[in-house]
Amino acid sequence: MMTRRTNFWILPLLLLASMTNATATQAADSAEPVKVELIDAGKAPLQPIRYAPRVGETQSAVMTISIDMKMSIAGNAMPAQDIPAQKVTFDTTVENISEDGDITFSFIYTGAEVIDDPNNPSPMAPMLKEMIKSLVGATGSANVTDRGITKSADFNIPEGMAPQMKQMLDGMKESMNRISSPVPSEPIGLGAKWKVTQKLVANGMHMVQTSTHEIVKLGTGGFTMKIDVAQSAEPQEIKNPALPPGTILKLASLDTDGQGTSQIETRSLIPVQSSLTIASKSTMDVEMAGQKQQMTTDVKMGMELETLR
Repeated sequence: MMTRRTNFWILPLLLLASMTNATATQAADSAEPVKVELIDAGKAPLQPIRYAPRVGETQSAVMTISIDMKMSIAGNAMPAQDIPAQKVTFDTTVENISEDGDITFSFIYTGAEVIDDPNNPSPMAPMLKEMIKSLVGATGSANVTDRGITKSADFNIPEGMAPQMKQMLDGMKESMNRISSPVPSEPIGLGAKWKVTQKLVANGMHMVQTSTHEIVKLGTGGFTMKIDVAQSAEPQEIKNPALPPGTILKLASLDTDGQGTSQIETRSLIPVQSSLTIASKSTMDVEMAGQKQQMTTDVKMGMELETLR
């Protein structure tokens, strides 16, 4: 029984793994490109925004994720479990820039740790530590346009990794596919606002994400923007190898919204600083060992991203 409970708790974490960087995530197998729609060009003077890092430039960043989750099964609230924050560090290196401005970069995860309270240790900490430790050393690469839109991406997942961690890495790959936020093709100025619409696949769950971006500060080398994001999904069956064999999981509903800010330098792929808070409610029908139950999950999640150098 304990094993089943653990898998119920793992599942929402895996589904949220690729939603942590909600302004920079695209399904790698999506046939539709990211749609960037200019709503308001902002105040003059207007200028085109393009990312222009230097070849050979290496940057380090740290991402900290905190999660507060409540869950009920068949209408019965599950005992609250404290989920400790997780901190991941990674390096990116610009490998090449084509004549038309496309940027090829590589990345490597250099650190992963669970931030637990020593005075009130979480029972989930050992499981999370075991899951994320194998992230260190994982590498990948991507090719993006100078507007921050992914053209291709690849993630090298080490052999012998546990299925749960492979699934989480697949989700994190979605976040790494585009570190930079898509910007409009048109010239923009202070107060500019645009909408980004894209289809995502978060560990087997297909969804649509819409984010609205507004420049609140603009300089010659970058800008600061505020972000509003929403995610929705149609009812569907979710295929996830982290589930026990024979388990059938169907999404009944998903409602996600979030707000955040991001400070961007156009000579850098990684935001100088970015923060995002997300509130998500999902209802899923679960069939396990011949029994059918409905699982409702309420999640509040915070993400902080900061460039180290």
